Amino acid sequence: MVVVGNRKQLMSLLLLLCMIISGVVIPPPWAEAQVTCPGLVNTLLPCANYVLNGGDIPATCCPAVKKVEDSLKTKQDRQSACQCVKETFAKAKPDQLKRAQDLPANCHLPALPFPISPNVDCSSISK
Repeated sequence: MVVVGNRKQLMSLLLLLCMIISGVVIPPPWAEAQVTCPGLVNTLLPCANYVLNGGDIPATCCPAVKKVEDSLKTKQDRQSACQCVKETFAKAKPDQLKRAQDLPANCHLPALPFPISPNVDCSSISK
């Protein structure tokens, strides 16, 4: 028999027990991507007009691309971002796709760990 010292410990224990009984599994924090598509799109909003219409790269775009690059720390993050980019550019015009592909180089940043393409196999992204 488990002896529980206070009400808070009892509630925590009951909650854990209910989760185990109901089959709810909480994945470890490293098992899910921290990068979400809405978050990625929101971060890259400063680049949207340039990618869609061309012209000059806004001053706020390159720091946004850098922020995305810095956020791709795990395999799951890279695969999640890849899938988002793939879906985002599925119907892009060739010139829009080209501007997006050239953005890291134009910002003097390393290439993303996956190609910016609607045809990439995101499940193969590891590094």
